[in-house]
Amino acid sequence: MQESVQPEALPAALPGAQKQATFWQSLRIGLVYYLVTTLIVLAGAAFGYWALARPPREGVGQEELLTPLLRWDGRWYERIARNGYAYDPSRESSVAFFPAYPLLARTVTEATGIDLQWSLLLVSHLCLAGTFVVFAMYVKNQFSQGPSDLAGFVLLAFGLWPTNFFFRMAYTESLFLFVTLLIVYGMRRAWPLWVLGTLVGLLTAVRPVGVVMTAPFALHIWQRRTSRTRLLVDVALPAILSCAGLAAYMLYQRVHFGYAFAFAQTQTHWQIAPRVSFLDRMVALETLQPVWSIFDGHAWALWTAVDPKARSLFNAPIMDRVFFLLAAGLLGVAAVRRSLPSEELVAGGLLLLIPYLSRGYEMNMASMGRFSAVVFPIYLVLGRFLCRLPAPCAAGLMAGSASLLVIYTAQFAAGFWFL
Repeated sequence: MQESVQPEALPAALPGAQKQATFWQSLRIGLVYYLVTTLIVLAGAAFGYWALARPPREGVGQEELLTPLLRWDGRWYERIARNGYAYDPSRESSVAFFPAYPLLARTVTEATGIDLQWSLLLVSHLCLAGTFVVFAMYVKNQFSQGPSDLAGFVLLAFGLWPTNFFFRMAYTESLFLFVTLLIVYGMRRAWPLWVLGTLVGLLTAVRPVGVVMTAPFALHIWQRRTSRTRLLVDVALPAILSCAGLAAYMLYQRVHFGYAFAFAQTQTHWQIAPRVSFLDRMVALETLQPVWSIFDGHAWALWTAVDPKARSLFNAPIMDRVFFLLAAGLLGVAAVRRSLPSEELVAGGLLLLIPYLSRGYEMNMASMGRFSAVVFPIYLVLGRFLCRLPAPCAAGLMAGSASLLVIYTAQFAAGFWFL
């Protein structure tokens, strides 16, 4: 039997006392699950760095403490926050990384005086804690007639998803998902369109894939239209605001580097796959070649060629594809059962599809496990599934997920090439 959730069926507003109670409950449960799952990740990071990387043991300074949390992209963001942007068309350049996250970290440093490394991590963790709280509020409002422990299962599914250690590192995932959930929650609570447009605009300055939220936002505007809708105030202004972040960053690049699309051009220097024609690339994407070619013994992308010593369960190229397919499957379940509103399904589908179409071939599916982690509807599907399982089965699945989370965190902290 299919279950359908329509936005019109949601209450316009909760009574004041009930709304306040929901907020405090969400705050409490959100922070508890944030702390518990974060301790698991930090334990994995400590194990990976001290047991696998084997750093010098003469002393432990700030740099040594923060190294396992500032790998890969984190170093790029640190350089941007310290020195600003640079662009060289002939090599990898920092303009590939969008400005909202390093700008926030730099603002924290200027306001508090703490080092930029700490500021980057502080922004990530504050946004992650906020994500847990907003997620809990969303579940309690959206599924108020569901099981009382549903919010807890959704937060566990989110907090223990194996690639979600990135949310605790100097990466943009926490900020991105926090703003995304604020937009979704705001649409469900009928926030003013200009507020929602501003949030969407901010999201486009966090990561380029943030532009996908303009689609569910446009759908939301259409669903809220009335006979008295004022075109300029209710449609045009929110639409302009929703693209403001990306537009401002492109203007910055045009002024400072003479090329508004520098952020896109420099991505070519991160390409892993052989260069092919546009037609061949489209055929490869349509036939899902980036997904299955890793198991083709005659293909350049064969997984053992990337890391011959890695076991399949812990091999990044394989697991990137596993998490991508798992996320796609969970979204498919939600679509078939019609268990989520249309805006959430559109957002989830685009958050998964756009990275695949734009970088799936070029990057040989690298980082798809990380990109899939921000597809928030999958945690709603998983949470509802866990609710229906016998307690020992649900506990076993969560323990298995937590184990993978620790292992992947340890690999990342040790400096292994992972996702």
